[in-house]
Amino acid sequence: MLFAGSDLFKEAVLTAIAVAPPGASALDAAAAGFEAAAGFIQNQPDPDFPRRRAAVIAANPSLQERELLKLSTVGSAAARALQDRGVDPVEASIAAQAALAAFHLAFERWVSSDEPLDLPALVRDGIARIRALR
Repeated sequence: MLFAGSDLFKEAVLTAIAVAPPGASALDAAAAGFEAAAGFIQNQPDPDFPRRRAAVIAANPSLQERELLKLSTVGSAAARALQDRGVDPVEASIAAQAALAAFHLAFERWVSSDEPLDLPALVRDGIARIRALR
């Protein structure tokens, strides 16, 4: 039940990467994928489910491991999707992992906030912060 939407989440990432504009950079395409997945999560029929799910996973180390494995699988699939767009394999992996990190941190901010936040906007903010790193 907790991981039932994993395939749909991954599909949202991969579809958005595939339809990103042809001239999009690897990071832009990967960011589009994880932003789309953020929209998928935010627009669930039960708006409290992602927060309840995150709380259950946070309380259970074996579920934490499974969640990290699922995210790693999505990151690897995103890198392959970028390679399918002609991106160098190393650059594809870096872009996918960076976008995944932005998503992961955005999700943590979103589920822990008492304020109503926009999850896709948090992902965009994370990508902007990655771009600003020196």
